[in-house]
Amino acid sequence: MKYAYFLKGWEEEMLETTVLAQNESSIEEFIRNVKKRNVQLLANKTAPIMGWCNTYVPEEIILAAGIIPYRIMGAPGPLILSKTYLCGNICGNVQSLLECALRGDYKFLDGMIIGASTDATKKLFDSWLRYAGTPFNHLFDIPKFVHEGVYLHYRESINSLSEEIEAHFGNKITESSLKEAISTCNKTRTLLTILSNLRKNEKPPVSSQKMLEICKLAMISDKKFFNNELESLLSKMKIANIKSSAYRILLTGSFQDQPWLLESIEENNALVVCEDLCTGLRYYIGLVDEDVEPIEAITKRYIEKKPPSATMISFDQRADFIFKLINEFKVDGVIYHMLKFDDPYLFEFPDMREFLESKSVPMLRIETEYTTSAMGQIKTRLQAFMETLRFTKYRKIKANKNGQVYQKIRI
Repeated sequence: MKYAYFLKGWEEEMLETTVLAQNESSIEEFIRNVKKRNVQLLANKTAPIMGWCNTYVPEEIILAAGIIPYRIMGAPGPLILSKTYLCGNICGNVQSLLECALRGDYKFLDGMIIGASTDATKKLFDSWLRYAGTPFNHLFDIPKFVHEGVYLHYRESINSLSEEIEAHFGNKITESSLKEAISTCNKTRTLLTILSNLRKNEKPPVSSQKMLEICKLAMISDKKFFNNELESLLSKMKIANIKSSAYRILLTGSFQDQPWLLESIEENNALVVCEDLCTGLRYYIGLVDEDVEPIEAITKRYIEKKPPSATMISFDQRADFIFKLINEFKVDGVIYHMLKFDDPYLFEFPDMREFLESKSVPMLRIETEYTTSAMGQIKTRLQAFMETLRFTKYRKIKANKNGQVYQKIRI
């Protein structure tokens, strides 16, 4: 009988492993299909393509004008051309964006919208305007503080953007086209949220690296095609009933669109189950109300419903949101990643550390260049942090067994 018991357990484990493999195969097929469509889109342009950066830029306005929104991102590699125009103490992501533009990576763009969230992005716009050669350029002003006048401020930014797009491209943005664009973007957000929520399971059916890649594709693809493909993928996804001893990590902080940090974390018996990043939850959480006047609804979504970034100087709102994620995704520890010279997150970190300590949540701060610098040092710190999580988890279990209240000590 005991052999039958072990055989049954082995069969169940093999079945669950097969489920994981099937999920991976479905995800790879989805990514191939969307990438193939993107290649066709760029080769046979049937509509103008508008570059944008910063998740406070409303894609709905771009779509409503019959234009394809395309989030620009940097690329790993040395910064050579951009150093001619930007000083060295500017965020590496901003420098990499200009580097890509100067070497011709974004020649296919018909326009560019840069969100003015920091001084660095304003300098990026100045250089882009003079040297990138995009036919249409717009600096989208973003509020820096959540207060009573912020709605009027953001609404005026939307109106200014709409007027300039209409004047340049000759496409009228109507209430009907706005409603259709809102519906399309809401569907993208809803589908990404459903996929992300699957990671609340003990063994997530989608890895952090694949989730990052899917989210990036959502920002640069034909949204209707992307939505259809993602809907099909979700219908195929299955949950594997596998226990996992890996530590569950929430990653927050600066812009991150490269997989190397996620890979480094997960090499150390850890799973990144949630990303509070501009290439993560901050992009797709929060829907536009489709029953309200379109411009008002878009304004409320980006100011009230979208998870705030550190540039909005709304720490209490950010702290509450992150603690909610910690509970929902059963997070063991938080990794706070900062790019060098990314001032909003450098300034926010002390408050976030104090807040998480008050909640007994272990946190590791990592500060890097945009590219993979000092990998040896980062890996050593990650290993030490996992040891901290192991010890913290052991003390929690021991305290619970003894009926004691667990209290975190600083390690």
